[in-house]
Amino acid sequence: MTSITPVAPHSGQPLPGFEQVDPQTIAALATPAQVGATRVIPNFTLNPQQQSNWCWLATSSDVHIFYLPAAPITQCALAGGVLFNDPTRCCTSPVPGACNQPGLPSIALRAMGNLLGAPFALNTLSYPQVQTEINAGRPIIVGYTQPQQQVGHAVLLLGYTDVPTAASKVLVGDPARGYLEVTFSDLLFTYSKYASEVCFTHG
Repeated sequence: MTSITPVAPHSGQPLPGFEQVDPQTIAALATPAQVGATRVIPNFTLNPQQQSNWCWLATSSDVHIFYLPAAPITQCALAGGVLFNDPTRCCTSPVPGACNQPGLPSIALRAMGNLLGAPFALNTLSYPQVQTEINAGRPIIVGYTQPQQQVGHAVLLLGYTDVPTAASKVLVGDPARGYLEVTFSDLLFTYSKYASEVCFTHG
């Protein structure tokens, strides 16, 4: 598992209701894929976003590499390809400022052929849908944009825990903050108040 170094402007601190999870704990849960009532997508590598606005590219490229490890794509190549139709344009050092743009995960996923169906608002996502996708080994990307702002954030849903006596939780892969655990209700509460999109994925 890859450790995450927080990238500005996102704080390295978990959001309210979100609890930090040790990556080694995730690795243990993912081997085997199901332990008790917990299911985590195995063999998924979470990489940090390489620029402050590249959460949409980090999550999307991680999904692509998960499905097609023999055909990896870098965040900078994806940025150049999607933004400028030139995969090399954003892969220079330093990265041109014009490349550090926010965007929608659905756009990047569609460009790579990894978007399953059409994106939809988070407030229509159900917990059984999360279970179905995770059980099938398909990561989910959730993106949101705050009101009157052009910059939001994108995270991955990589697992879930069913606890009969408590609220069900989901495992979040955040390219700015690392692995987080949050109840599904808190996830909806945190992100549903913003303009959002849920992206189902496939290889």
